[in-house]
Amino acid sequence: MRALPVEVPVACPADRVQTGLLLAAFVTGATSFVYEIGWVRLLNQALGTTVHSFELMLSAFIFGLACGGLWVRRRNACIADSIAATGHAQVWMGIAALLSLPLFTQSFHWVGWMMEALARNSPGYDLFSFGSAGVALLVMFPAAFFAGMTLPLMTIALLRRGFGESSIGKIYAANTLGAIVGVFLTMQVLIPLIGVRLSVTLAALGDLVLGLLLLRFLVAIPRRGSYAISGGIAVLVLVASLQFGRPDPGAQVAGVFRTGVVSIPARQVRFLRDGKTATVGVYIQGSGVAIIATNGKPDAGIQVQLGKTASDDEITMRMAAALPLGLHPHPRDVAIIGWGSGLSTDTFLASPLPQSVNTIEIERAMYDGARLFGRPVARAYSDSRSHPYFDDARTYFSTGNRKFDVILSEPSNPWVNGVASLFTKEFYRFLRRHLQPDGLLVQWLQSYEINDRLLSTMVAALIQVFPNVEVYMTNSGDLLFVSSGEPLRGLDMKALASEPLHSELVRLGLAGAGDYAVRRIGSRQVLEAFARYTGAQAHSDFYPVVALNAPRARFMGESSHLLQALVTNGMPVLDILENRIPPAAGTVTDVPQSTFAWQHWLARDIALALKSGDIGSLQHRDADAAYHVRSLLSMRKALSADDMVTWYADVSSLAGNTIGMLPSGDLVGVWIDPAWVVRDVSLPIPAPAVLSAFDAAARRDAMQMRPRALAALERLRQDPQAPGVLREQMLVLAMLGAIGEGRLEQVSVLEHTWGGTVPPSNIYGPIRAYLQAWADLPKTSAQ
Repeated sequence: MRALPVEVPVACPADRVQTGLLLAAFVTGATSFVYEIGWVRLLNQALGTTVHSFELMLSAFIFGLACGGLWVRRRNACIADSIAATGHAQVWMGIAALLSLPLFTQSFHWVGWMMEALARNSPGYDLFSFGSAGVALLVMFPAAFFAGMTLPLMTIALLRRGFGESSIGKIYAANTLGAIVGVFLTMQVLIPLIGVRLSVTLAALGDLVLGLLLLRFLVAIPRRGSYAISGGIAVLVLVASLQFGRPDPGAQVAGVFRTGVVSIPARQVRFLRDGKTATVGVYIQGSGVAIIATNGKPDAGIQVQLGKTASDDEITMRMAAALPLGLHPHPRDVAIIGWGSGLSTDTFLASPLPQSVNTIEIERAMYDGARLFGRPVARAYSDSRSHPYFDDARTYFSTGNRKFDVILSEPSNPWVNGVASLFTKEFYRFLRRHLQPDGLLVQWLQSYEINDRLLSTMVAALIQVFPNVEVYMTNSGDLLFVSSGEPLRGLDMKALASEPLHSELVRLGLAGAGDYAVRRIGSRQVLEAFARYTGAQAHSDFYPVVALNAPRARFMGESSHLLQALVTNGMPVLDILENRIPPAAGTVTDVPQSTFAWQHWLARDIALALKSGDIGSLQHRDADAAYHVRSLLSMRKALSADDMVTWYADVSSLAGNTIGMLPSGDLVGVWIDPAWVVRDVSLPIPAPAVLSAFDAAARRDAMQMRPRALAALERLRQDPQAPGVLREQMLVLAMLGAIGEGRLEQVSVLEHTWGGTVPPSNIYGPIRAYLQAWADLPKTSAQ
């Protein structure tokens, strides 16, 4: 065994050395964890709060510790005065921690550069992760390196003085105790009191003072010059850190990791606070929408300027409360997971039905920041029925046996670190135990920054727990799933007629039953086929595929389209699968924020234009659709074979924008006995077959759809001018007809027979695959 080098003698007693080093181990344990928590909290704002960014930051910190310990191991024979080396390591750790703050302020620019330079694909995300690791290393590694040196140096000092191996245990015990105290003080005292940046600064000062004290009182021969130089450098670095380590508030709320925008004007930031778990900001966009953001990720937006169009989020948050108010017979006790803007809480309180609305929010700063929204959320803060609780959702529900009539779950996006666990089958089972037998769970999910497979794995978890589920799309990307253990009843509009609730819903285009019907996609069967279509397994705490894959989908800008396409593809898919009847023209409020409402009005304007010949309203809404109507009407009196290419394109486009969005009664004169077709004009051979198939589709006549669509396919196969999209529409109609006839096995036969000659497109390819998935469901589900 190699002997330890001779240690420089120390003037002070051995017990004093041991006590001093144990105290030093305690302090450095506390400060190290202040650094780790602080750096993670700060870098979340630049790199994004994902499980991947957290892993990279944790790896950078641990790597620094390991390298510092390795450096001591390799050079310990050259260290004559281990106590002096410990003091210097503490000083340099404090200096490096102070310098980490100016480096952090630059991280927004580095991430912005990466977002601009990298392609939004899978290799691009790998490079983004690699660059994120580099950013984390620049900020965290230097101080972590010196932190990794301290404990080995302390144990060397004690071992050389004959304290034995038990001293190692004492040093590490003191360090562990300090780490526990450091975590507690950071989360409960420092960050709420002085914020993240100053908490790191204070910890750095603690290390600087500790190092200087070690150099002054425990080394054998204090070197006053070295002591003075170290102190002077520390003061200069402290001043520089305070000056240049203050982050730009506009950068902290901009969410550069999502948008690539490094910063917004600081004058737009109205609130910015470091809470216990996140940094919350409120800022005003140029459109007058106030946004509340967590670590730079927007969580909700409300239009705060009178007379301006409401935000998309307002429709979602109001509708998230309106649905259970109208669907539950007695929504007395309500629990909401996530405060957000407070608008959902406010909407429940606009109705006299709830007796208690309990909102669970893990971050108090979120509640305080949302207060700035003012009048739109005033009831959430002033109504005596409103009860906010600042706790984790699992903890809140676990601490009591209370059951609720309605639970509304509006957490953050599932790509956010830790949030995906609120979309698992285990969590849904947990929530169901806290619902009354006829209670409703309303679950929010986004269809943007995610893909069909990831969305369906969370949907599969939901339908595995709840036998009755309906899904709505509120605007252009937000989904609401209403779930219950009992069959869901119809929407009671009388429950939504009380004031001020009714007026607030009318403002957002949620005035009547048609406004809710147009946003409804389907029931559990639709979702079962969706899960089968993607092949996704139910999301589970034990297989966190969403947490691992959603950040990549977000970076790549992916979206889940299938559920929306079931409504907007133009063919009567849901009408056949679920006997859905689209709302009639005139029963839906025209609001641009809702994709389905806009599509409904487009279908209405096309139908009116085809019947009347007046395209004025349609021209204002959609110039491309107006072009097709004008073109089609110009050929109504004379259609030759040379015109068929244009005719096919016009008919296919207009049918794809109308048939699935309007009931049969509104399609008379459009596709049923079309008024734009002159009866005594002879049409080229494929045209009558195509119109006949569209007539069956418009009537929802499943018994005629398959034979007519197949007849049209046969005619179109003989015409090389026929576009692929029209052929696909015919194939989809044939599949729907087979399902309507109860001949589910024919769906796969049709795909096998015609799939080779009708290549799948981006529009109808997924629909064809979905219909095959529907046909493959157990007969009790599909019929």
